[in-house]
Amino acid sequence: MGKYLVLIGCFLLVGCGDKPSPQTSTASAPNDYHDDSQTTKSNPDIDKLVASIPNLKQGLKESHLQVEKIEHGQYTADDIKLSHGEIKKGDISYNFYTSAPSDKLPCPLLRTFMIDKRGEQWFPRNKTANYLMTGNCSLPPEN
Repeated sequence: MGKYLVLIGCFLLVGCGDKPSPQTSTASAPNDYHDDSQTTKSNPDIDKLVASIPNLKQGLKESHLQVEKIEHGQYTADDIKLSHGEIKKGDISYNFYTSAPSDKLPCPLLRTFMIDKRGEQWFPRNKTANYLMTGNCSLPPEN
């Protein structure tokens, strides 16, 4: 019975419209998915990063969300190999943790969202990130 519930939980997460993303951890814990992960909790650092991502600051403002923490790190060689070309060497994964989203928004949002950086380009990795960056309540296109 326990295994069955875990499988249902996995299905529900995928069914919520999120692409699988590597897990990140806080700076104090080792991370199996990234070569080196870091956590940003400082408001000036968060504000600077948010402002550097096209349309994200406006999307957060319109959705009444506040970023509380960001975890980021580079993908490993295994992540890249398993992604079937979606993730490229040098891509950086950013996981954003926010205040609780309102249920009155036109798009149901999660408290966390993922964005990848490739060179100077930013790519939303799940429906919440896509909505905040583009206003489209759908899964982002593959990059």
